[in-house]
Amino acid sequence: MKKTDNVVVCFLGDGASNEGAFHESMNAAAIWNLPVIFACENNCTGFTHISLVTKIKDLAIRADAYGMPWEIVEGNECH
Repeated sequence: MKKTDNVVVCFLGDGASNEGAFHESMNAAAIWNLPVIFACENNCTGFTHISLVTKIKDLAIRADAYGMPWEIVEGNECH
């Protein structure tokens, strides 16, 4: 709104990506063209393995639903 070059970076774990607030935030950022980077980490600390709570392997593709670009970066190896 202020027309600055500022960017917001939102860090979250894989468990938060299943919460409604995450999807509401992604939707708001998309429809208002907000400069937000959502950095989602599969931090391997959840009580339930990610394969038991979501159908997709790579959470980054959820950005497709909001018309946002996405990228996967090598990181933790969770088993």
